[in-house]
Amino acid sequence: MTRYLPVLLLCACASSDVEPLRADDAAPLEPRPAVRGTVQESGQPRRFVDTHDHYAHAVGKVDAAKFDYLKKAKDGAPAVALTFDCAWVPEDRGLAVLDALREKGVKATFFISGPFVLAAGRPGVNDATQRVVRRIVEEGHEVGNHTKTHPHATPQVDWGAELSALVVGWDAAVARAFAGASVPANAKMLPYWRAPFGEYDARALGQATAQGFPYHFGWNVDARDALGYPSCKDAPQDGTCMTADKQTRWVLRFADANPTLDAFVVLAHLGGPYGWGSDPKGIRALVDGLRARGRTPVRLSEIAPDL
Repeated sequence: MTRYLPVLLLCACASSDVEPLRADDAAPLEPRPAVRGTVQESGQPRRFVDTHDHYAHAVGKVDAAKFDYLKKAKDGAPAVALTFDCAWVPEDRGLAVLDALREKGVKATFFISGPFVLAAGRPGVNDATQRVVRRIVEEGHEVGNHTKTHPHATPQVDWGAELSALVVGWDAAVARAFAGASVPANAKMLPYWRAPFGEYDARALGQATAQGFPYHFGWNVDARDALGYPSCKDAPQDGTCMTADKQTRWVLRFADANPTLDAFVVLAHLGGPYGWGSDPKGIRALVDGLRARGRTPVRLSEIAPDL
């Protein structure tokens, strides 16, 4: 793909400012059976942003030809979809992310998992989850499926049951959050799913499609908030610790290395521990940096092909 805006403001992020990958981060993913086709025949599984092309931990330029399945934003600008997996979500972290998105006028895509909504019935957790769920919906975001139990992929996983149980849990959480009030249409879960840990195969895609989730979305660049790095507040200031600023610069470095991509997808976690929502150098700085580079933050549904 070579379609891009005539001018991109590339505000360089010096590579020396971003710590290198650890050796295990750069290890290749296990090869998966080929399920090619970003758009296949109706009713067949469709993969978008295939993490099995080994770009989940990319550090430089990627092969743009592999990412011709996403389109530019409606305003004609190159786009970036901010996506948040939602499994273990302390209320303060979730609300901080939503505050930052609202402040910047950005809508995102949230992949909901059971540890988030199915824990909502426990005393002391219910009200907090309801507040986060209600804001996700009321503020115009969209939701996809991230499974009931967030399992690693094994031959024993029943992906249809995982996805259908999560829909039941999400619908119940929405009903509790709105308590009989009118529920916005965007509360309905889209037919999008994301396999936990990015682990799936042809069997998983087939079971998901049969359950009404034919569209699997991976990511291009990981915000690195679930890799187990200690916070730099609690660890030596070296390449083995993480901050909100480092997360932001990591994503912007990917944008700088790939200016011709019509769109790319960012993976982050609503419960990330490094203050990406609350720190001024976190999501707010990321959105400002992406816009300075001519990119428009969007929801996945705005850049996916007409499905």
